[in-house]
Parts: sequence; C-alpha cells; structure tokens
Amino acid sequence: MTIFLRFGMLCAALAFGAMAHPVDAAESAPLHVVCVESVWCNVVAQIGKQHVDVQSIISTPGIDPHEFAPTPAMAKRLAEADFAVMNGAVYDDWAMPFVLHAKGHLNIGEKVGWKSGDDSHVFLNPQDVRIAVQNIEHILVQLEPAFEQDFNAGAAAFLADLNSIDDRLAALRAERAYTPYAATETQGSALFAQAGWTLLNARYARAIAQHMAPSPRDEAALETAIASRKITLLVLNPAVRAPQLAHLEDLARKASIPVIQVGETLPVGQSWQGWVSNILDQAEGARNAAQH
Repeated sequence: MTIFLRFGMLCAALAFGAMAHPVDAAESAPLHVVCVESVWCNVVAQIGKQHVDVQSIISTPGIDPHEFAPTPAMAKRLAEADFAVMNGAVYDDWAMPFVLHAKGHLNIGEKVGWKSGDDSHVFLNPQDVRIAVQNIEHILVQLEPAFEQDFNAGAAAFLADLNSIDDRLAALRAERAYTPYAATETQGSALFAQAGWTLLNARYARAIAQHMAPSPRDEAALETAIASRKITLLVLNPAVRAPQLAHLEDLARKASIPVIQVGETLPVGQSWQGWVSNILDQAEGARNAAQH
C-alpha cells in the first residue's frame, strides 16, 4: 500500500511540475522549409524569421529549372519537409509530386492564377509576389499557430518593402509614357510592364523561354529594331548562351544600345527586395543613358 501511495504521489508531482513549467513555444524546433528555387526560400525566411529553417533545391546560377533532374535525395527533402514551396507555372512542374507530399505545400503559380502565355518567372512579378507572401504567411500560421504574431509581423515588413517598390514602378510609369525595349527571354517582363515599358519582341522572348526556335520573321524583326535603334535597351539572360543571342548583343552594342542582364536565380547575399531594386537601377540607368 505504501509503495502504491508513494508512486501515486510521484506521478502527481510530475504532472504538477509539467503543468507548472510548460514547454516554451520559443524552444520548439523551427519549421523545415524546402523550396525549389532559392528566391522563394528568401521570401519565406523573411516572413518566418527564426521559426523557419530554409533549404533550396536550386541556388546555383545557370541551372535551368525547366530541365532540372532532381536526385532521389532532393525529392525526399521536398516530400518530407514541413513546408515545401514551388514556383509552378510550368517552371518547375517536375517537383509537384514531391511537393504535394509535404505537410504544408504551396504552388505559387496556382495561387496567382498563372495561365499559358503568362511569364513563368512569377518571382519577378511584384503583384504575384504579394499574393505569394500572403499565402506563405497563411500556411506558416497553420503549421505553427503559436507564432502567428511573428509571422504577421514578418509578412507586414515584407509587404511594406513591396509597397515601396510599387511606388517606384508607379513613378517610372508616370515619368515616361513609352519605353520600348527588347529581351532575349521573358524574365523580368512583368516587372518592366508595371514600370510602363513595352516589350517589342514578345513572341521571340516567349519562344526562347519555352526552349523553342523563334520564327525567322521574329528574328529579322528584332534585328531590324536593334539596328534602327527602335529599342531603348536590350535585356539578356546571363544563364542562356547561344550564338544567335551573342549576335544580338553585338548588334546592340554596335548600335550604342545599352545592354543589361536579368537572371533567374537570386544572387548570393541579396534579398528579393535588393535583387528587384538592383534590376530597376540597371534598367533605369540604361534607359537614361540611351536618352543622351
């Protein structure tokens, strides 16, 4: 009887101790977040802060997500993540079967209403990124409700920066009604469109982005636009190298048309906001130089 009494008292004491000293939510392990592209991990990290541990599958410049072949270990990381994020929009659709197995998952292309013909690089479209931030915040709160206030604050800070970028784009639209430019691919086209700039060779750029050969007519039209200086600047993708693209760059430089590079991978050490601001700095500087 004494033994049972002492055992009961011990259990009661342990139970009381557990109630008196609950596990601090701040001590819980961070959510393991795996993103296909490093740029989305940067966005998640800014919202989740210390409550997330992010890991990207693709972070090396020059790798084409369209044709990327994941290793079994990469597929496993996506499937076993607390939260898996993919760009979608046929950009990284190979990841979908693995992303859907994660505890929380987000296909950003689906959430922004991407449709065929739209630019697949939704991470360079501020309007799409705004929607992505809201969805990321929502899923993080679902996964870790105890940190809702922190996630809300992280998302609010990001959206404040995004508002500043929107203001800059509005100022660029108001400054000059028509700024024609050409690009060898579509990355950045949505960003420039929100600045009020017009992509003159949209069919050509879409063909290259879809790994198709542009029509001879579109090739000739682009070369004529460059030679006759009908464009303000030429945008190149540094990850794509081909003799025809090198020829276009040479034509532009001979015509004294500024050339800038807009890649598909977040530069090391930069935030999404810094990357986009740098792209706009380059483009605005090139446009201003072309006017003199």
